[in-house]
Amino acid sequence: MFDWSHLNQVERSAVMTLLWRAAESRRADRLFTDKAAEEAAALFPPWPSSPLVRVFADIVSLRTSELDRRVSDAVAGGLQQIVIIGAGLDTRFTRLDLPSSAIVTELDSEAVNDLALKVLPKLPAVRREVALIPGGVTQALDKTSYNRNRPTLWIVEGVLEYLPGQLWKRLAAVITEHSAPRSRALITVLGDALPRLLAEDPTFPFPDLPSLTHIVSAVPSEWRSEVFTSARFREVPANAFSILSLSRSEPRAD
Repeated sequence: MFDWSHLNQVERSAVMTLLWRAAESRRADRLFTDKAAEEAAALFPPWPSSPLVRVFADIVSLRTSELDRRVSDAVAGGLQQIVIIGAGLDTRFTRLDLPSSAIVTELDSEAVNDLALKVLPKLPAVRREVALIPGGVTQALDKTSYNRNRPTLWIVEGVLEYLPGQLWKRLAAVITEHSAPRSRALITVLGDALPRLLAEDPTFPFPDLPSLTHIVSAVPSEWRSEVFTSARFREVPANAFSILSLSRSEPRAD
């Protein structure tokens, strides 16, 4: 079993999400079944529970379920080059069926990538690559088989809460630079209501959340955007998070 004291803060955050997905998978009223997360979660001590933890665990469960559906639709529509930015200990593609021609590229820190390779099962019939993100997304992708002329499905889940506004603007520009026509991006944004809801809780980790308006305004004009806003779920209030879905259109013929 892994010792928490041997993990840095970024690794702990990745493990936390993994444990919450495993816990959801064991519920009688579960939104999804994630055997890979359950298997990997057994390697870690339990995550301490609290009212705040339960709210965020339910947010992760609902967010995971909603993204699963949108990712499945995108893959069914022909997107088989998939890049996950800030992948953590992602188990989505052990839950979802992918064609054998799909390539999943996971970008994260060296520590998180090493941990993922140690604790997560291999993806069935799918080529999986990992790359380091600290040097930047472009540098990371250059070390993989990524083809910028091929449409891409970008997944940015649970990442923006950690990024200052200017970094998101730069990331959006990089994604655009590397996206061929018909690419899509799925990006999660925590809702503005959360700080107000949890204002009395000193452990609330995101006191300065970027607003959805701020996030959308930084998206380059090459993309069409749609926003899905979450409904009330268990202990989670309505509008706790949004999923920003971006689609890059074909270039106009002159």
